[in-house]
Amino acid sequence: MKRYEESISACKKALEMNPRMLSVHITLAMAYSSLGKMEEASEAASKVLKFSPNFAVEHFARALPYKYEEDRVVMAEALHKAGLK
Repeated sequence: MKRYEESISACKKALEMNPRMLSVHITLAMAYSSLGKMEEASEAASKVLKFSPNFAVEHFARALPYKYEEDRVVMAEALHKAGLK
């Protein structure tokens, strides 16, 4: 839905409750990257790798159910821009 600012706000609240939530760090990396906030995206990406050193964007993208392939591509591109492989 491309509501990245709302996503970032929700993610920050979730991390206050549990700072080790991998999915939240992934979402933050994607949202920050999509907004062009590359420093924050890189920081979130580094936390993804801290909790999941073998994280792979393509594996992650294939594992999620997307109705539209375009959404999967946009998500993967944002994670790549954030510095994830």
